[in-house]
Amino acid sequence: DVGGCGHVVLALVVLDSRTHVPAVPEAAARRAGKAFALKVDADEDGKLSEAELLAAGAGGDRKHSIEELVSFHDTDRDGKVTVAEVEESWVMLSTANLNAERHLSGRPSQEL
Repeated sequence: DVGGCGHVVLALVVLDSRTHVPAVPEAAARRAGKAFALKVDADEDGKLSEAELLAAGAGGDRKHSIEELVSFHDTDRDGKVTVAEVEESWVMLSTANLNAERHLSGRPSQEL
């Protein structure tokens, strides 16, 4: 955990919900991330509205503002968060954690 900020990144990736992000290879991470994002996208338009972002974290500990969540996920900087952007954030965290686990355990790094 670089700088002790893993809990912050996790909370942002899962939209302040209490969802677990397993450390798995890219293909499995992509499936899980997409499933999570599609579940949040209640109206199935491919974009996560403010209401959908708020609803995602309703059962968790709200730590971040809507602006912070959008800033973290909105990689194309169009002011909107898409299912694909949330999926990519999930894949980033999941595969980074897998690589860290492999490194710490001394297992050889494998291509994800």
